[in-house]
Amino acid sequence: MALKILLVDDETVFRTCIREMKFWETGEFVLSGEAGSGDEALAVLAEREIDLVLMDVSMPGKNGLVLSEIISRTYPGTAIIAMRSDVDYHYVRALLKHAAYDYLRT
Repeated sequence: MALKILLVDDETVFRTCIREMKFWETGEFVLSGEAGSGDEALAVLAEREIDLVLMDVSMPGKNGLVLSEIISRTYPGTAIIAMRSDVDYHYVRALLKHAAYDYLRT
């Protein structure tokens, strides 16, 4: 069964880039939803079963740290991989502490 992914990033260009990657064609992963904010992500999670949230850390409103805390509390079976372009190890530690499975520097 394919892993259901929710992509969360406030940058439309980045979401488009991820959406157009060839690995979606393997059948191992399915892009089950996209969100441009933390609030949109929570709305998608309330409607669909998601296995993995691939999310940007730096977003206006509910940033990745806040969103990861909410997801880990509300959807404990959903894995989180956080992405961020710069490295702030204090922030990364906090993300990992609050349920992010991994961290990718983009």
